[in-house]
Amino acid sequence: MKYFLGILSILPLLYIVVFFALFISAFVHIASGGNPGSSFLVFFPTLIVVHFAMILLIFGLIIYYCILVMQNEMLDENKKLLWMVLIIIGNTFALPFYWYFHIYKQGNKTNLAKEKSLDTSTDTYMVITAVLLLTFYPAGVITMWMWLKKWPIWVKILITLPVVLFILLFIVVIGLFFIFLTSSTNTKQMSLETRSIPYNSDISEASENWNNGNFSTSLQLASKALTEAITPGQKAEAHYWIGMSYVATDNVIQGTSEENFAISLNPSYFAPYAALSSIALSENNNNQALIYANKSITLNPTYDWAHNDKGLALFALGNKSEAIQELTYAHSLDPMNMGIEKNLESVENQNNSQASPSHMLPYSSTPQ
Repeated sequence: MKYFLGILSILPLLYIVVFFALFISAFVHIASGGNPGSSFLVFFPTLIVVHFAMILLIFGLIIYYCILVMQNEMLDENKKLLWMVLIIIGNTFALPFYWYFHIYKQGNKTNLAKEKSLDTSTDTYMVITAVLLLTFYPAGVITMWMWLKKWPIWVKILITLPVVLFILLFIVVIGLFFIFLTSSTNTKQMSLETRSIPYNSDISEASENWNNGNFSTSLQLASKALTEAITPGQKAEAHYWIGMSYVATDNVIQGTSEENFAISLNPSYFAPYAALSSIALSENNNNQALIYANKSITLNPTYDWAHNDKGLALFALGNKSEAIQELTYAHSLDPMNMGIEKNLESVENQNNSQASPSHMLPYSSTPQ
């Protein structure tokens, strides 16, 4: 019991340390450009529950320690009064000291044992309650209901009413604050979606122009979309189409650099890996092409052009049967894709020694 009381006595102090650590961490997060709502909303409900629990714990400890002080025969009246004031005013910081000096160090079992009961006059209870009501009002309300049984009910209700109103007001304020944070986050999300409209339009036109062979226009539109991109995923997509446009205009080095940069922005984006696989095929680097194609398939198992690249790489490496399987599957994913259909026919009609992957995969058929 003694050690359990010590743990309870130190908890409020530890809570203060943790609370300020979280507050400073959140402040640094916001100061560094982070979203003030995203991380805070996750912990906010838990923090409120813990905060209320800690308040109740402190109230209970103050009342219990006041009883211990009154029953401590090792303290004279002046020291009892001093400790009462310290516990009521400096509760969180005073409780661990009283526990150490008068419970743990002196082993004052009288404070903890229930079998010894000292008579405490009603006047003493009234004085303690009055002091608590003046200095630590909620604790005073609790002691009033516990000790002063003879007080009229209407007096107790009248004294308790401010506490009830304060709790209700606190709940309303917390609720409004939470609603404000939620609405603020939703507003930012709507703003993000609105700002993404020009990007979506330009990136769509860049893709369409690239498929129609207008690579210079596609490069311009993709570069414009990059300036409008907000999220890392959007930036990665813009760099992907910029790279595709460079490769289509025979600037393979710059195109490769753009595709690698797109991957660095969004490692889970499958299309740049397929583009790098196509580039590797055009350079007869078939092993590397197979690695890139497998990576793209891992990220998106139904990406037809990744299976197309894998089939061509397998064919160039001498595995015609698996190549036909991959190309057949790629064609089944998009039966209207003429590029994949031509690649499948070429592999079926050629021997391994006649394979020419770079010719069988023109850049106009590179994945979208």
